[in-house]
Amino acid sequence: MPVLDIEGLHGLRAFARQLAASLAPGQVWLLEGALGAGKTTLVREVCAALGIPESQIVSPTFTLVQEYEGGRLPVVHLDLYRIESGRPLDSLFLEEIFQRHDCVCFVEWPGVAARLLPPHARRLAIEFVHGADDRRRILTDAGDPSE
Repeated sequence: MPVLDIEGLHGLRAFARQLAASLAPGQVWLLEGALGAGKTTLVREVCAALGIPESQIVSPTFTLVQEYEGGRLPVVHLDLYRIESGRPLDSLFLEEIFQRHDCVCFVEWPGVAARLLPPHARRLAIEFVHGADDRRRILTDAGDPSE
């Protein structure tokens, strides 16, 4: 599993730019990691790198689903943290979102929707590495994101 250690917001931005350059329509990325690990910040930075106007980029924490347009590629961002495990998710139209081939989708807390996730979903785990500085470890089982 490829591992990348990054330092601070500058490192996260650089990683987001690399990821954004390799994204393609139809990809579904599963973001895993503790609260505050950088999942939402990563999506925000990817959106910015895609050219989505910064004024449109907000956290979907309370809306659950946020769609961003105006860049190279539309982005659908789901934050399922507030969904109770076992709660019916059909009202969120997740299956329809995951079947879209015109955008890239990022899913925070994907375990809540495990039964609805497409088999091609790629996992991008963000792990905080505690130390004297602001370091994060990015782990992905997808290899090259453009595959």
